[in-house]
Amino acid sequence: MTKRETIDQIIARNKSARAEFLAEFDEDALGAYLRQLKSIDSPLRREVIADTPTEHHHASLPWPSH
Repeated sequence: MTKRETIDQIIARNKSARAEFLAEFDEDALGAYLRQLKSIDSPLRREVIADTPTEHHHASLPWPSH
């Protein structure tokens, strides 16, 4: 999977993620973040989030090292 495809999949699962921000991370970090998002992406989780709009549920992504 290309870096762009990984970013697109992240954005599909985390609507608040921005491509410009994600592009600062290397492919390993993006892959780890996508795996984390996939592991918590379930029908039950989507139902809970839909019922609690004031809460924000985010998987963690390490800050890029410069």
